Amino acid sequence: MTNPPSRRVNLPWADAVFAGLARAAALLTLALLLGIIGSLIVGAWPAIKTYGISFLWRTEWDPVQEQFGGLVMIYGTLMTSFIALLIAVPVSFGIAMFLTELSPSWLKRPLGIAVE
Repeated sequence: MTNPPSRRVNLPWADAVFAGLARAAALLTLALLLGIIGSLIVGAWPAIKTYGISFLWRTEWDPVQEQFGGLVMIYGTLMTSFIALLIAVPVSFGIAMFLTELSPSWLKRPLGIAVE
């Protein structure tokens, strides 16, 4: 038994072009990430200079005495995200299991599109 002939055309320059484009995309992503971090630091610098980096772990919020702490807000954000993950991960696995294992074939495609 013979295999059918390969239809893939071997172009060595195409691999080099793809590698260069992939490397450029990775470097662009890294540069954008560094730019976002830099922009956040520059934007937050007046608050960091005024209230110090201890803003991140202090809990008081007293506008009268101008004492501010962000730990409560940070904790709330992290807990909200954690609760959302606790709900979303089992639901998504359940939907995936239903679509792949239990769903009738006529329902797989429309339900899969609706879920996406």
